[in-house]
Order: sequence, then structure tokens, then C-alpha cells
Amino acid sequence: MGMSALLCATTVNATWTNSFSDGKLPGYFQSKTVIIPKDKNMATGGQDAAESSETMLVIADGVGGFDELGIDSGNFARSLATSAMTVAKERPDMPAGDVLDLACKAAKSIQEGGSTAVVMRLHDGE
Repeated sequence: MGMSALLCATTVNATWTNSFSDGKLPGYFQSKTVIIPKDKNMATGGQDAAESSETMLVIADGVGGFDELGIDSGNFARSLATSAMTVAKERPDMPAGDVLDLACKAAKSIQEGGSTAVVMRLHDGE
């Protein structure tokens, strides 16, 4: 249920124009993300996280089962999403899957937990 609230509130328009003489098709995301946590997770910000820029979208759905172990899965999801954006800014040509790998390692060094995640990245002309 937590992820469905996130996805319902996330809209993404990937837009391309072909007005450039080099024939490349630059694109960008226009997005607005609103996370609506379940009532029991409202005080901690929920178990989900999302970050976006014009060329990157990250959605992380923290694994709620970690709550039973006293681990805040929302903190892990937020660390993962933030780390992915940081890696992407530092390595603009890195494929999305590699960004996710490095972001997972960074998040695990900050916070225990787990998350399902999606990383989408646009590259000019591809």
C-alpha cells in the first residue's frame, strides 16, 4: 500500500524535441513527487522516498519488514534515493544500473535496511 500511494502521486513526462541541427533528441523529466505515508508511518516520513532532476528519477520503496527488527526502512530508502542523485551528479555518463549499485553500497554504509528501487536516467541523443 505504501508504494501504491507513492506511484499514484508521481507524474513524469519525458519530453523530447528534435529542433537541434545535430539530429540528437535531448530529453528531460518534468516531475512532481508527493509521498503520502500510511498513518502509522506519518511521524517518521514513511517508508518510501523519491528524488528527481531533469534527467534522473529515483523511486525507493523501503522494506517494511525491517521495522519489526527496529530498523527504519524509510531512512534506508531516503539514503538510497539521495545517494543515487549524488552519484548521478558526480558521474553524468554512468548507466542507471551502475548508479543504483553505487547508491545501494552508499546507503548500506549509512543505514541498515532494504528497498525496492527504480532508477531512470535520460541521456541526450540516446
